[in-house]
Amino acid sequence: MDKECMEERSNVEIRFRCTDACTKAEMPDEDRINDINLLIFDEYGLLEKHVFVENGPESCSVNLLKGVRYTVCACANFGYKVMADCIDDLKELAFYMAYPDEYRDGMPMAGFIDDAVIHDDCRMTIELERLMARIDIRMDRSRLSEGVDM
Repeated sequence: MDKECMEERSNVEIRFRCTDACTKAEMPDEDRINDINLLIFDEYGLLEKHVFVENGPESCSVNLLKGVRYTVCACANFGYKVMADCIDDLKELAFYMAYPDEYRDGMPMAGFIDDAVIHDDCRMTIELERLMARIDIRMDRSRLSEGVDM
């Protein structure tokens, strides 16, 4: 790569942070990040770069063109490399779970930054949002009629 081409690019540090949604009895694994799919799309919605990182990444560095607008998307805890050639493919993606507690490697999360313009020493943080909700229900069954089972 020649020097002129290198000057038009910048290393970008992208950090991942879970949103501050919390529950009364939050389990520590709900905010765990086991793996990240980082997909970066150009201004036309086409895939520019895809990085899959395992083992609990807190951040990722990529080299992108300066002055260009990108959409940066992250999918956490999917457990596999996501395939998407364009942003429309990613929007159609569904994550299926066989059991409601099937998140021992971390709850599936996603986040994005739209219209990110790259400049020198660029840093950005993607807020990851959980893709599922957990509801705990407790009930007092002492007043149920005889013969009623729950």
